[in-house]
Amino acid sequence: MTETPASARRAASEVRTVYSRLRRRLREVADLGDLTPSQTSVLSRLSKDGPATASMLATLERIRPQSMAALVAALAERGLIDRTPTRPTAAASRSR
Repeated sequence: MTETPASARRAASEVRTVYSRLRRRLREVADLGDLTPSQTSVLSRLSKDGPATASMLATLERIRPQSMAALVAALAERGLIDRTPTRPTAAASRSR
């Protein structure tokens, strides 16, 4: 195996430091209450990309559809998103 160059190790260390500082600062200013990182990510995606089905969100967030269904239900229960049927007779719903 080849050894990682010193410049790459320094760059990785600097990225970790910047990431940690940014994450800490975002927590200070975001006032997201007790939202999980996954919930925050979904809210951000819906805000940026517009309405989506739970299935679409699960694919985009790379989590199981069952996990996304629970996550979307929790967000809807808190009144953070609205769920509307995708078709009048469909069981699926679109979150926005």
